[in-house]
Amino acid sequence: MKYSFIIFVLISVLFNSPPLFAEDYPTPRFVTNKNEINCRSGYMVDEQGTPLGSIKYTYLKKYYPFEVTKNINDQWVEAKDPLTDEICFLYRPILSGVRGAITREEVLAYNNPREKKVIAKLAKHVHGIIKKADSVYALFEVEVEDDGKTRKFYVPKDKLIGIYQHEMF
Repeated sequence: MKYSFIIFVLISVLFNSPPLFAEDYPTPRFVTNKNEINCRSGYMVDEQGTPLGSIKYTYLKKYYPFEVTKNINDQWVEAKDPLTDEICFLYRPILSGVRGAITREEVLAYNNPREKKVIAKLAKHVHGIIKKADSVYALFEVEVEDDGKTRKFYVPKDKLIGIYQHEMF
C-alpha cells in the first residue's frame, strides 16, 4: 500500500511536470544569432562537451535569420538557412529572439504604411532587424554603411525573409 502510493506520486509528478527541454517552442519559427555562430553537420558531443559535428558554415553577421525546423534538445536545434535552404544544427544558447530579416528582392521602403511615401529603394539581400509588424508591413531597421547610422523603413512583409505572413508583433 505504501509503495503503491509512492509510485502513484512519482508517476503524477512525471506526467504533470513542465517539459525539461524546449520542445514546447513552436516549429517552424525564425530565430537569429547573438554573435558568430557555427552551422554544424551534427549535434552530438563528446565526453568533454565538444561538438562532434563538422562545421558546414560560420555565420559572422549578427542577427542573421534562421528557420528552426526541429527542436533537438535543450542545447541544439535543427535549422535552415533561408537563402540557401541548407539544413544544419545550431547551438541554442547562441540564438536570440531578436527578429532579423533579409530582403527577398529589390523593394520600395515607405515612411509609414498609411501615407506610403517612398523614402528608399532597398537592394536584394539587405540585412536588418524587424522592430514590429502588422498584417501587411514590417518596420525594418537597417544600418546604413556610409555613415554607420540606422534607418527605419516600412517594408511589405512578403518582401522579407525572416517573418511569416501571419505574424504580428
